[in-house]
Amino acid sequence: MRFSRTPVIGLVAASGTGKTTLLKKLLPILRQRGLRPGYLKHAHHHFEIDQPGKDSYEIREAGAEQVLLASSARWALQGRLRVPGEDPPLSEMLEHFEHDRLDLILVEGFKFASFPKIELHRTTFDRPLLYPQDPDIIAVIADHSLPGDRHPPLLPPEDPEAIADFLLAYLSSTPPLGSRLRAEILHYYRQLRVYGCNDSHSGNASARAGETFWITPTGGGAESLAACELVRCPVAGDCPPGASLDAPLHQAVYRRNPPRAPCCTVTVPTPWP
Repeated sequence: MRFSRTPVIGLVAASGTGKTTLLKKLLPILRQRGLRPGYLKHAHHHFEIDQPGKDSYEIREAGAEQVLLASSARWALQGRLRVPGEDPPLSEMLEHFEHDRLDLILVEGFKFASFPKIELHRTTFDRPLLYPQDPDIIAVIADHSLPGDRHPPLLPPEDPEAIADFLLAYLSSTPPLGSRLRAEILHYYRQLRVYGCNDSHSGNASARAGETFWITPTGGGAESLAACELVRCPVAGDCPPGASLDAPLHQAVYRRNPPRAPCCTVTVPTPWP
């Protein structure tokens, strides 16, 4: 599996803002509403779930690529990163979930990845708001008002029931990460390679959906690219980091043409064979 079959929503904020505290209040409500949530956390420091001296720890240190611990109550899988020292790709981490047992995956961290996120912001932390620079933020949980009137929906931090209402409404109207649109972008992007219009790392493809469009990332290869690695950009506004360098050109095409559902744009290297 190269992309998540389960809807994924992130919670992003400065460290210490209270993401985990909020999730601990939200998860029981989601369970009561009939959802089976999963959880993925990005740790910014070295961590261990095993202890030196234990057989599984010693086997891992001896060179086992993956170690799975199992009991009558739970199991835990430990693996080595493909590139030690670098943050793991979100898409790779999502592959480890048993998606048939989940309705939603809540992600804490991975704020630079392109996927739907909710921002948590508090006045006690003197940090800039993230949503003006991140078109993937679908709502803001804050203990204050937001400037202007062009901002994502504002949710109250002390009302997890209202946050659950928003999540259920969003999930009912939005396909998961492996949506048809993104899958089609990848299909036609690879067809460009098959018919010789680009090589494995040149040319780009995008598709518009409403006031945003999805585009292939910078440095993405046609053969290995996953759907969740496509970058969502606004039709009006700055394109986020990671988007193809051709993203402003695609954006200009969408600005000059009325919205269609969907509308696609392709750029290929010159001269075209």
